[in-house]
Amino acid sequence: MTDEVLAQGPAESFESSLPLGRFTIHLAHLEHQATAQFRVLAEGRLTSAQLSLKDEESTPEATYAWRIISDCKRAIQLHMESSRHCTSADIAQDLSIMCHQRHQLLIDGLPLPHWTAEQISTAPTELAWEQDVLQIVAAGAEPGRIMVQERVNNGFSHSLDQIILRDASGQRTHRPPAIKSPGMLNLTPDQAGSHGRGVLAVAGQDENTVNAIYLTAATLLAGLSRLRIVRRDVTEKLKHLRVLEGDDVQLNRIQDLTEAVRKLQLDLTVGVETYVDGIHLPELVVDEFRKSFQESLGLITSLASTQSLLESLSRVSETYLAESRTERERRNVRIRETWQIIALVASAVIFPFGLLLSYFGMSTNLDIPPETSAFDMNAYGVPWLITLLSSSVILVIAVALSIRNRLRSSA
Repeated sequence: MTDEVLAQGPAESFESSLPLGRFTIHLAHLEHQATAQFRVLAEGRLTSAQLSLKDEESTPEATYAWRIISDCKRAIQLHMESSRHCTSADIAQDLSIMCHQRHQLLIDGLPLPHWTAEQISTAPTELAWEQDVLQIVAAGAEPGRIMVQERVNNGFSHSLDQIILRDASGQRTHRPPAIKSPGMLNLTPDQAGSHGRGVLAVAGQDENTVNAIYLTAATLLAGLSRLRIVRRDVTEKLKHLRVLEGDDVQLNRIQDLTEAVRKLQLDLTVGVETYVDGIHLPELVVDEFRKSFQESLGLITSLASTQSLLESLSRVSETYLAESRTERERRNVRIRETWQIIALVASAVIFPFGLLLSYFGMSTNLDIPPETSAFDMNAYGVPWLITLLSSSVILVIAVALSIRNRLRSSA
């Protein structure tokens, strides 16, 4: 997104609009941290009548509250929330439509990226739409007890697994290892909580804990988005290194590349690494969920591999820069040496013969007949001999320097 878009919209911070309860104190002094830099750009409500699919399949009957937030680093998130009373199979079907068919989703007749761009008053082309989807299902105490009573799959709720897999039929005989159930979300018989890579389902948790988990999941997903951007930029710059050479134009490009690498390193540190630690919400339930969700996203592994790529890019670009500077210095030395030889050759002609002409000028006052030629060796033999010897010595020195420079360059 452009800076102009980021400057628009209300300045309300993201976490201030969530009732985080006892977790609020951990976010109170994070003005310069990544979490506190989420800003709400726009918000509103949608009804199911405004939603449709390109294949004309009906969308779920629901009312959605939505908001678009920015991480102040050129990325945005669209949040949609609905409150419904239905079975786990209905929820799984709704989640499947909103995830797997989101590219066919129309809001007020517009594709999702175009509708989002319209809400923040920008052109759709300004949004590089790379969608990560996180779907959260939060059930209160009563629905939670119902889900917990259905613990038939290795002690975990079959309904929650059905929701996480977005599988309305639920025809499975085992629990996939991709479904993770942090122990702190399943402490009591009335609590249940599981997640996959893109779906989180909790039941029986208090609202503050659910919102803190919501904030943590959204933050980690934003970190993954920033990581993808950095990874893409690193890959593109590695490709550019293949065509770089050592001339002056390329040297300037390598210098620009080296500066870009430093900025990418800063983006990776500030824009990604600050998302993955637990200092924002240092609480056992949330911290265990954070670590588990990080593992599902593969965030730590991707961060490490991207750091390795960036370090390689940094080393290669620095090597190219050093080689280019060395080559340019060698070229400058050769140019200086060439001019030195030219100056010596010019001196071999100008200086001795200039002295000879000066001698001729002064000798007009001597007792030499005016009809005497300047090439008369009887009269001017000694000056000519001195001039030719001086010129020859300078030329010999120039040739010797030229040979030495060539030998040094070839070595």
